[in-house]
Amino acid sequence: MGILAAVIQRQQTGEGQFIDISMTDAAFALNAMAGAACLAGGVEQKPEAGLLNGGSFYDYYQTRDERWLSVGSLEPQFSARLCDTLGLSEMKGLALSQKAFDQKALKEAIAGKIRDKDLAEWQSIFAGQDACVEPVLTISEAAEHPQLKARGMVVEADRGGGVMQRQLGCAIRFGAR
Repeated sequence: MGILAAVIQRQQTGEGQFIDISMTDAAFALNAMAGAACLAGGVEQKPEAGLLNGGSFYDYYQTRDERWLSVGSLEPQFSARLCDTLGLSEMKGLALSQKAFDQKALKEAIAGKIRDKDLAEWQSIFAGQDACVEPVLTISEAAEHPQLKARGMVVEADRGGGVMQRQLGCAIRFGAR
């Protein structure tokens, strides 16, 4: 974005820009919600106390085969589908609660259910469910995911001498329409 802004400035004013960016700055800027809460609202985030940092059922859960499922079912329709799919229909109300003890109880119930099956079983169960539950994949598994394959996110680069090497593709796509 910085490069684009500099190009636009050059086009509009004839002056170029020096662009300075650091990985630390970029990572820090990813804290937009927690940053606003702290800097503008005076609310410091505590680990596993907020809606998005482990203080709710929005979290990662270990499966029987020691793999992981991510659960991001925050909206009511998704949390209801999650509870129904896990056989925890009676706990739907806890998903909507902001009370820490309700979230803890729901989180423990979800963890117990997810520990009962392997990742592949859960993938099959949640494949047809719109519940915001997805497997945590390794890089090699993700590279074989149909969406990443269709988008060409793994490419082959010529190392010379006829040797090709697989590598991550660029997420930015261009095309005239």
